[in-house]
Amino acid sequence: MAISKEYKKQPAVVGYNIDGSTITKENLGERVKAASRRVKSGDFITQEEVEKEIENW
Repeated sequence: MAISKEYKKQPAVVGYNIDGSTITKENLGERVKAASRRVKSGDFITQEEVEKEIENW
Protein backbone atom coordinates (compact mmCIF):
# COMPACT_ATOMS: atom_id res chain seq x y z
CA MET A 1 0.00 0.00 0.00
CA ALA A 2 1.41 3.38 -1.01
CA ILE A 3 1.23 6.34 1.35
CA SER A 4 0.05 9.61 -0.14
CA LYS A 5 2.78 12.17 -0.78
CA GLU A 6 0.64 14.76 1.00
CA TYR A 7 0.48 12.55 4.09
CA LYS A 8 4.24 12.18 4.12
CA LYS A 9 4.61 15.99 4.09
CA GLN A 10 2.64 16.32 7.34
CA PRO A 11 4.76 16.79 10.48
CA ALA A 12 4.73 13.78 12.79
CA VAL A 13 2.39 14.61 15.68
CA VAL A 14 3.55 13.01 18.93
CA GLY A 15 1.21 14.75 21.37
CA TYR A 16 -0.91 17.75 22.23
CA ASN A 17 -0.51 20.80 24.45
CA ILE A 18 -3.14 21.57 27.06
CA ASP A 19 -4.67 24.11 24.66
CA GLY A 20 -5.12 21.39 22.03
CA SER A 21 -2.31 22.52 19.73
CA THR A 22 -0.10 19.78 18.37
CA ILE A 23 3.39 18.84 19.48
CA THR A 24 5.44 17.63 16.53
CA LYS A 25 8.37 15.25 16.70
CA GLU A 26 10.70 18.12 15.75
CA ASN A 27 9.18 20.46 18.35
CA LEU A 28 9.43 17.81 21.05
CA GLY A 29 13.13 17.38 20.34
CA GLU A 30 13.64 21.15 20.66
CA ARG A 31 11.71 21.21 23.94
CA VAL A 32 13.73 18.33 25.38
CA LYS A 33 17.02 20.04 24.48
CA ALA A 34 15.85 23.31 26.03
CA ALA A 35 14.77 21.53 29.22
CA SER A 36 18.12 19.75 29.41
CA ARG A 37 19.94 23.09 29.13
CA ARG A 38 17.78 24.55 31.94
CA VAL A 39 18.51 21.61 34.24
CA LYS A 40 22.24 21.73 33.53
CA SER A 41 22.27 25.45 34.34
CA GLY A 42 20.45 24.87 37.64
CA ASP A 43 17.17 26.44 36.49
CA PHE A 44 14.72 24.03 38.11
CA ILE A 45 12.85 23.42 41.36
CA THR A 46 12.92 20.26 43.48
CA GLN A 47 9.99 18.01 44.38
CA GLU A 48 10.20 19.32 47.93
CA GLU A 49 9.93 22.92 46.70
CA VAL A 50 6.86 22.00 44.64
CA GLU A 51 5.23 20.37 47.65
CA LYS A 52 5.86 23.46 49.80
CA GLU A 53 4.44 25.70 47.07
CA ILE A 54 1.31 23.55 46.80
CA GLU A 55 0.63 24.03 50.50
CA ASN A 56 0.06 27.74 49.81
CA TRP A 57 -2.56 27.24 47.09
